[in-house]
Amino acid sequence: MTIRVGINGFGRIGRTYLRAAMDRVEEEPLDLEVVAINDIASPVTLAHLLSYDSTFGPLRRRVRHGDTAITVDGHEIAVSAERDPAALRWADAGVDVVIESTGRFRTRDSAALHLKAGARTVLLSAPGKDVLPPAVGALLQEGIDAAVILNALRALRVDRALRPALTPAVESLIHRFALEHADLQDVLDAVRDAAGRLSDPHGAEARAAVEEAHRLLTERLLPHEYAEEHELYPALAPALGGPEATTTMSRTHTEIERLSRRIATHLRLAHAGGGLVPEQLDDLRSCLYGLNTVLRLHFAQEEEGYFSLAADEGASPSGAKNG
Repeated sequence: MTIRVGINGFGRIGRTYLRAAMDRVEEEPLDLEVVAINDIASPVTLAHLLSYDSTFGPLRRRVRHGDTAITVDGHEIAVSAERDPAALRWADAGVDVVIESTGRFRTRDSAALHLKAGARTVLLSAPGKDVLPPAVGALLQEGIDAAVILNALRALRVDRALRPALTPAVESLIHRFALEHADLQDVLDAVRDAAGRLSDPHGAEARAAVEEAHRLLTERLLPHEYAEEHELYPALAPALGGPEATTTMSRTHTEIERLSRRIATHLRLAHAGGGLVPEQLDDLRSCLYGLNTVLRLHFAQEEEGYFSLAADEGASPSGAKNG
């Protein structure tokens, strides 16, 4: 039986899901079909955003739009613009599963409005507000985000025949930074471990774990990101069409630095006050979990988008661990 999917909210997550779903259906025997999209934007806008993504690049499919639908490689997907999920016509479209990716309907009651409209199951793309404890929800969301985006990256992997020509010096740089990714996996693990240990903030191990994660970030990871920004990205820019091609990844470097500084600030406060205080814990835990997720996805994006441009040797050493 075909699983019929509806997407509520066709922003970055909704579009990424559609891209990944279409490619997975082609690669594997999945009986799945996206049949409906609900978004307040017009079909012409949705078609344009699907075709040209600032992170994943142009969609290598034929996208057309009508008054009430978009068509991707001849497959028509109905488009509606309802603000109230209960008013959607999921039943008429035969929708089995709704991807709730607006970020607005995150409680059990609000998400259930999709069930009222005829869907059988609702999958949230953002943490539920009253479903799981915060720490468990953060871990679950981390896994979901990584799985969705890594699948999308895998589907959008650069075709060997389309790879730009690289100089031996640039390929050498790519191999160097790819190997560093493999060496930095223990840093990512330490950041996640520190976040988990904050569930018992009064134990001596919690602060020690955060201190160790901060040391590894300062001594190993941040210098790696700085070198990428100032050595690898400028070297890749000519082959990718100009410096704007790495702008999104540079913004991620900025976010990594911001979260690392915030962790350092919490540690300074802990030193001054004789330990971590309850008021710090939620933000510190959020910073650590957030940094771990950003780093894993950033590594995956670089490996699939940049390192795959070079010869296979050392091109993607940490892909097996990034899930």
